[in-house]
Amino acid sequence: MKTLLINPSVDLNRTVGFLRKAMTPVAPLGIAYLAAVLKENGFDAVVHDQFASGWPPEKIAAMVERDQFDVVGFSILTPNMPVVEATVEEIRKCAPDTKIVFGNTHSAIYKTELLEAGWCDFVGFGEGEYIMLELVQALAGGRTGFADINGLAWRDANGRVIVNAGREQMRDLDQIPFPSFSDLDIPRYLAPPTLLEQEVIMPIIYTRGCPWNCSFCAQNVNYPKVRKRSIDNVLDEVERNIDELGVYWFGFQDAIFPLHEKDALRFADAMIKRGLHKRCKWLTEARVDTVTYDALAALKEAGMYLMMYGFESGNDEILTLHNKNHTIEDSRRAMAWTRDLGVFTYGLFMIGLPGETEKTMEDTIRFAIELDPEIAKFNRFTPYPGSPLFQQLKSELDAGGFRPESLTPWSRGTSEDDYVYAPDGVSTDRMRQIQRNGVLRFYLRPGKILQMARINLRQPRNLAISLGAVTELVWESFAAGISRRSGNRQLGAAESPV
Repeated sequence: MKTLLINPSVDLNRTVGFLRKAMTPVAPLGIAYLAAVLKENGFDAVVHDQFASGWPPEKIAAMVERDQFDVVGFSILTPNMPVVEATVEEIRKCAPDTKIVFGNTHSAIYKTELLEAGWCDFVGFGEGEYIMLELVQALAGGRTGFADINGLAWRDANGRVIVNAGREQMRDLDQIPFPSFSDLDIPRYLAPPTLLEQEVIMPIIYTRGCPWNCSFCAQNVNYPKVRKRSIDNVLDEVERNIDELGVYWFGFQDAIFPLHEKDALRFADAMIKRGLHKRCKWLTEARVDTVTYDALAALKEAGMYLMMYGFESGNDEILTLHNKNHTIEDSRRAMAWTRDLGVFTYGLFMIGLPGETEKTMEDTIRFAIELDPEIAKFNRFTPYPGSPLFQQLKSELDAGGFRPESLTPWSRGTSEDDYVYAPDGVSTDRMRQIQRNGVLRFYLRPGKILQMARINLRQPRNLAISLGAVTELVWESFAAGISRRSGNRQLGAAESPV
């Protein structure tokens, strides 16, 4: 029984626009865990990162046929569903008996619809490692009924969709073997320019789940309860990555790490006692209202070189409205501490949330400039399936001809003009202007240009990519402004601001 596990590609031009130049693949941690469990139990499992390889659907299908894979699993997030559909179509043509399995957030939400449409034969929902193991064991044994596999949705012999009971979450995360990266081309996984380094970087997790419930986040679909690995288990994996993979940089993929000061201090102390702070560097994302100066100082001593913060908004009312549960003063304080310690910062900002106005979005852009992290990312709010806001807005989205895969954080304004949410009173075209202008105003300041040049002088690749991305954005904004002005003159309308 041979299993192929695929991290699907995505149309970066559509989903992230000019930021595609700064996108590099991230080793697919989820399916690497699935492969490790299958291998530990004697099954042949192969991981293929289509995002990294760039293989078209036809080439994936040819591999499935050539190597006679019995099962092909896809890890699906909403934006990569179009590529998944194209790849499944090709597999069905040349290897019709191959079983198709979907997992991850998008398929967990749309399991019934995906099965009814025939895109897959099985959907795993919840933690997938042992769902996949039990399914492969059942298929290897020739079974045709799967009602006893909790966390599985499937079609019976009559085509009827059956959704089994949910699966209890694992209590002991240390029982899972370390993710299997043996099939991956490790040198491909260079840190993107936004992380201010050129080294190969690998993902790692300490926790699953998030204790917060921000309205725009789908983090808790698969992991509704927070569980932690032991710190020793995490550091054993760090040492494995250093000694066996030759990778000295890692990034936490937790929703939040550390969750609180106690975790930070314990982790830093363990890193230092093992001497790992001298052997590797790492990055993470934390909340501005839970970090402390002492925790940040300890983490820096333990090798942390970059901290990501979800500042989100520069308006306290918007933060409260969307259950972010921190204030802009919390952001100022955390940023001051982090800068004082000499740690690079990556600020995550969001515009266009329900309830926003042009004023609140302007507050956010000005706040980003005030905080002045080394890197700032301005995402348009996207109501991804699984988030509380998606449920709240679903009827409105459906009325607008909503297709889940059309949701992107950066709209290019293509001819088909994918539907992207905009708050009341703000057009989608105006949202594009605000997002573009936010990026340009943040990065095209003399002080920021000099700062980025100093950081990137020793990294020619990063400097070239950054300059190319910003140049493209400037040109897009200029061209869009000319186009709008031309169209408005033809209509005799007042010119809209760029």
